[in-house]
Amino acid sequence: CLARRGLTMVLTAGPGEESWVSEAAREIEGAVIVLGLRIPELAELIRGARLYIGNDSGPVHLAAAVGTPVVAIWGSSDSRRWRPWNIDHRVVQNPFECNPCPGYRCLVADSPLCIESVTVEQVYAAVEELLANPAQL
Repeated sequence: CLARRGLTMVLTAGPGEESWVSEAAREIEGAVIVLGLRIPELAELIRGARLYIGNDSGPVHLAAAVGTPVVAIWGSSDSRRWRPWNIDHRVVQNPFECNPCPGYRCLVADSPLCIESVTVEQVYAAVEELLANPAQL
C-alpha cells in the first residue's frame, strides 16, 4: 500500500467522472480527491507529485512534460508510439492480438478487455519499480 510508504494518493477527474473517483477513493487508504482543475492547475499538481499513475490520456503526457515519472496504464492504443517521452516511465499493458485497436469501441468483445485485464498488482509492481530507483524520483 502506498500510504504505508508515506505517499498520499491524489485522485483527479474530468467532468462526469466525479462519482467514479469518489467510489475509487473509498477503496484507497488515505486518498485525497481534487476536482475541478484546469489544465495549468493540473500540471502544477502533477509537477509536485513523486510519480503519476494514469491511463493512456492527456494527463500522462502532461506528467511527462512537467518532469514527473509516470506509470501509464495502456489499453487499446500503441504504447510504443504514444508512450510518455523524455521521462522515466513504466507502461502496463497486456498483449492482445487485436492491439492496437482502430477505435474507441472494442471490436472483439462487449467491453475493452485490453484495459480491463490490467490488474492492480501489475500497476503496483510498476510503481515499485519506479520507487526502487530514487535517483529518478
